[in-house]
Amino acid sequence: MGMKKFINDPNDLTKELLEGFAIACGDKIKIVSDKIVVRAEPKSPDKVALVTLGGAGHEPALSGFVGKGLLDASVVGDIFAAPGGPKVFEALKMFNRPAGILFIVLNHAGDVLNGNLAMKMADKEGIKYKMILTHEDIAPAPMPRPRTAAGWSAAARCTRSPARPPRRARASKRSSPSPSGSTTTWPPWPSP
Repeated sequence: MGMKKFINDPNDLTKELLEGFAIACGDKIKIVSDKIVVRAEPKSPDKVALVTLGGAGHEPALSGFVGKGLLDASVVGDIFAAPGGPKVFEALKMFNRPAGILFIVLNHAGDVLNGNLAMKMADKEGIKYKMILTHEDIAPAPMPRPRTAAGWSAAARCTRSPARPPRRARASKRSSPSPSGSTTTWPPWPSP
């Protein structure tokens, strides 16, 4: 017997998925401008915004990482399909701020293509951002093409680490002198 699904109309699947997500997690997130999931309580505009993109169907990944101490926005595509560049650009415009945007892109062909398109549009508008392209850092078996891995575990780490450092950082064993002579450590704070 095959797997059964509850689908009213395939054309409304992503829209209804997001509506249900907003009902279930309305205290944490809200849906704005059709397929952009944002924090229910925006953080201070003097802080760096964290924005990502990706297809629906991976929940709770991506949109499930939106909230306090995590992502500020997730731009959602249809099931297993990247959102279009103009929609991603809309989110980048929405979160444009002096502190800038950390734009987290998973290594899926569609995400990279539409992320690049959105960044070209952002460049024309003078939006300040830095993009991180994640690659998988762990795998269950040797991979013939490791650079093609999507980067789920790396993306999860990117959403958590920069968003919410602890109150007090501690030194790491992995330290090295920087060009200015001061010592830098990575990560700059302990793991959550």
